[in-house]
Amino acid sequence: MLNQLIALDPQSRLSLGEQIQAGITDAVIKGYFPSEKSLPSSRKLSQTLNVARNTVIRAYEQLVEDGILISRERSGYYPNPGMVNTAAMADSPPLTNEDSVNWATLITNPAEQSSEPIHDDWRTFTYPFVYGQVDSSMFPANEWRKCSLRVLNRKSCEVWTGDQANDDELIEHIRTRILPRRGILVNRDQILITLGSQQALFILAHLFKRDGLTVGIEEPGYPEARKVFEAHHARLCPLDVDSEGLMVDDKLAQCDLVYTTPSHQLPTTVTLCDERRHALLAMAEKHNLLIIEDDYEHETNYLDSPVPALKSRADAERVIYISSLSRVLAPGLRIGFMVASPAVIQHAKTIRSLMIRQPPANNVSSLSLFLSMGYYDALMQKLIHAYRQKWQVMEDSLNYYFPQYNATPAFGGTAFWIEGPTELDANELQRIAKEHSILIEPGDRFFSRNNGRHCFRLGFAAIPIDRIREGIAQLARLMNKLLPPEHIDNAVGIRYRGDALRQLLNGCQVLASDCYHVPYLITFQRDGQIHGIADHPNDEDEGYWWIKDDRWYRQWRRWQFAEERSFAIVVHGEIFKWFDESGWCVNQGILNPKTTFQVNSEEVLSNTVTALPG
Repeated sequence: MLNQLIALDPQSRLSLGEQIQAGITDAVIKGYFPSEKSLPSSRKLSQTLNVARNTVIRAYEQLVEDGILISRERSGYYPNPGMVNTAAMADSPPLTNEDSVNWATLITNPAEQSSEPIHDDWRTFTYPFVYGQVDSSMFPANEWRKCSLRVLNRKSCEVWTGDQANDDELIEHIRTRILPRRGILVNRDQILITLGSQQALFILAHLFKRDGLTVGIEEPGYPEARKVFEAHHARLCPLDVDSEGLMVDDKLAQCDLVYTTPSHQLPTTVTLCDERRHALLAMAEKHNLLIIEDDYEHETNYLDSPVPALKSRADAERVIYISSLSRVLAPGLRIGFMVASPAVIQHAKTIRSLMIRQPPANNVSSLSLFLSMGYYDALMQKLIHAYRQKWQVMEDSLNYYFPQYNATPAFGGTAFWIEGPTELDANELQRIAKEHSILIEPGDRFFSRNNGRHCFRLGFAAIPIDRIREGIAQLARLMNKLLPPEHIDNAVGIRYRGDALRQLLNGCQVLASDCYHVPYLITFQRDGQIHGIADHPNDEDEGYWWIKDDRWYRQWRRWQFAEERSFAIVVHGEIFKWFDESGWCVNQGILNPKTTFQVNSEEVLSNTVTALPG
């Protein structure tokens, strides 16, 4: 009988012995074994389950120690009568979905469903370009286990099993170890521990709730923040975002609160420029508004030092700073914090106590020890190194396979924001991609005005680095099927072949732009060398070009993965178009431009974008 109640799963996170214990415990509690009848012998059960006898013996002994079983000398193991759940054995009515209560008339303030996508099965995908998840193999399990065991000893238990908040030590570590790296110097009474940024937002929305409250929200922006303020009946004012972050304009004058993610804007990852930071703080002072700074992934900057937080500035009294340590450690730990004036923190603490008595003290204690031992700092160094490598592969892959699309230049964060042609339906792309084990995130949920259906986000924190390039390549092939670009068979213009193609390229220049809107100039030298220079600091390369089988071949030393690649060439007026091995147009540029970006980059970039509507 036990072999029917114990289903051993080799993929389970429990060991075989623990699975046996769980199965026997469930059977005993549910009363499947009479208390006067012994369980099968260890030899018989091990043969039935096809496991080692010692595994069964240890499971039985542990169940006796836990009080689930009783050991009788020379007789065997018996269920403990006191563990049988008699209520579970009693007759009870069958379960039904029918509900006699009309809840619709009683719920006066219904909550909207969260727009946060739930991908519990993301680990089953070969190419999970998900955001907000982490690669569990990078979690310092041994270090966290050491801290947890220290916290679980008898002396420490007296501290965290009580009913009083014991977060002073964690607050001190945040104040002295984490905040200074973000340029923030505050006192202990200016910090509150929260269950992540989400709880901090809910507390603040409740704290500042009043009739007619207007909250400025980035567009596109964090949808959960939008829903939190909507749940508190605030009027929302969408604030546009461009390549330099939140646009500071007259819309702010009508706001009472502004929610912003200036370090790495969510979802585009752009960083709010210094000029706008000054302007935003000046507007806050002028119009008596408050700023909620959600510091998303502050440390993940791959080209330079992280920009100090908005809260770090001398004139930032009106800034309330929230952040989460869950993004670094693991989403499931749910530990974050808020930094504000003592008056705000005191009221926020009161609201928090009405929501939860206190944050889970065992996690708080473990995290405090984790910080004090330097494990957090070591983890950050490890993550930044790994994320920088993944970011570089993502950047190169997108430029290689998606040159005709618009990707927002990302120098930090753990995601890329892609804008396809306006006719692209990213939700349909997500559906098709799932069929090929690729998981992406459509962008329309980040907009409040029914926009963004042509946008999508690609996270890279959770995907193994060796799968990134192939995942992007497969996604590009699906994009070409869903929304085919121009094909060589019906290309507009003149196709150049053989000697005509060689004569065209000899000594010519082509000005184009990559998927990040960065213009670059290619020079075809007569000796077969090729030179490329991009309008980006220290970004140039060289290589070789040649003609074979009516196609242009080229190989850079560093660009485009330094791989040999060939293209068919079509020229239409001044427009130079190149088509890949499958016949699809991968990019287009201006042939022999009269102006180069070395003279006037803004003008050329504008001309290039105008000339190249795709």
